[in-house]
Order: sequence, then C-alpha cells, then structure tokens
Amino acid sequence: MSSEDNKKNFFVYSNTVESLYEACKPDIYERKDEFKFLDVIRYLRKVVDRKKFTGDLEAARAKYSEIIDQSISTVDETFAITKSRTLDISKFDFDKLREKFKKAEYKHIEIEDLRLFIDDKLQKLVNENITRTDFAGRLQRIIDEYNSGSMNVENYFDELVEFSKKLKEEEERHIRENLEPDELEIFDLLRQTNKNLTRKEEQLVKLAARDLLKKLQEVKDRLFVADWYRDEVSRLTVLSFVKENLNQNLPSSYLPGIFEKTCNVVVEHLQRLSETGRKWAA
Repeated sequence: MSSEDNKKNFFVYSNTVESLYEACKPDIYERKDEFKFLDVIRYLRKVVDRKKFTGDLEAARAKYSEIIDQSISTVDETFAITKSRTLDISKFDFDKLREKFKKAEYKHIEIEDLRLFIDDKLQKLVNENITRTDFAGRLQRIIDEYNSGSMNVENYFDELVEFSKKLKEEEERHIRENLEPDELEIFDLLRQTNKNLTRKEEQLVKLAARDLLKKLQEVKDRLFVADWYRDEVSRLTVLSFVKENLNQNLPSSYLPGIFEKTCNVVVEHLQRLSETGRKWAA
C-alpha cells in the first residue's frame, strides 16, 4: 500500500489467482485444503481494496467523521431566520488526527482510510454542486506528487488532512454566502462566466440565483416535460424562461455575449439535473 503501482500489481496477481481458482471448479472442491493461501490473498485484497467493501467505507467514515465533523454546532446566524447548523473551522482538532497517525503501526492503512473518507465526502459534494469538480483535480495532484516520490508518507498525510479542512470549508460555504445549497450551485454557475464581479454585483448575482431557482421550482412540472432537452421547442422554452428571469436580475456587467453564454450554461446544468434525476429538477 506504499504506492499505487504496488497496489495495481497486487490486484493483477489476486485477480489471476481468483480466475484460476474459478476455472478449476468443480474439481477443486475436493482439494480445497491445498489452497489455504487463497483465504490469505482474499483477506489482503479486502485490506488493500478498501473502496470496494462497504464495511471498510463505514469504518473510515466513523473514524474520520468523529474528528472532522464533530465540531459542528448550532449557532445563530445574522442572516438566518432560524438557527442553522454551521461549522467553526477553528475548532477542528486536526492535531488529534496527526497525533493518531504518528502512533499508528500501519501508516499506509491510515492513509488509505483517510483517502476513502475524502473520496466519499468529495463525491457527495460534487453531486450537490457540479462546480466543485476542481477539488477532484486538486486531490489528484496531491496523490500524483506522493506517487512520484516528491513527498514522504508524513507529508502526504498532512496534505490529505489539509485537503479535508478545505472540503469542510466548502461544505459550509453556502452558510457564509447566505444561500441554500441549490441556490449556491446556480450562483457558482453564474459566476463562472463573469469572474470580475464587484461586491455589489455579487449580491445581485446571489439574488438572481435565488430568484431563478424559486421560479424554476414553481413551474418545474410545466416547464420540464419528459425529455424536454431532446425536443428543440421544449429546450428553447426553458432557455427563454431562463433568459427572461436572469435579464431582470443580473447586473449590467453581463454584456450580451456573456449573458448568452451564462444562460446556456444554466440550461446545460438543468439538462444534467433532469438526465440524472437529481434533486428538484427530476
């Protein structure tokens, strides 16, 4: 587990063993006592291929959620009508993670469990907000740097811990932005096409995102007919609806070319939601 190449080689060997064993059935049952190492290989496969086994995922969640998520507390937010569960990053006990790692006998297993937890958390965050795909690129760069030999195992663990902190900050960003998660996703999409916004313009874009989502939810049954994105007329109807609403709320810095691109980005996003049956656009 010290390198990706070692893991890949082990998977090749263990797959070969399993294939040969399967090919020898049913005759092999009479000689099963001769293959005691098969159970050893299968056990090691579970240790190495932790992503594949639900129990290991649950164990990783429990191990790291306890430390990384335990600092969530209920506080009054000035922008909230009711109390919201929010996160105080400063209260994270990431030193506890590092201390635990120093004492661990099998450091590569600790790293694999942390990566498993991160992968699980990252997938959920990307499913919630499509604009977070850049986090996957950041994680891969950390992994590639370690695999290239540019950092030792302790530094690798530290990088993964820091990445975990960034994921938690991102998970709670909607609270800092005073937006619901679905509103934040549209807000992020609107910002992608016009990144040089002033603070005042950002507030207008937030209002535009919130208003657009509200109106889309109100008319979704009428607007999002079955396979609307496959029919040119239905797609144009959705595009016109988006244009009409964004034109009322977006700041003037969304010049015609930027505005057109922005509306198309939103419609493509709505199509993805409909195709995958995700959230409110299903």
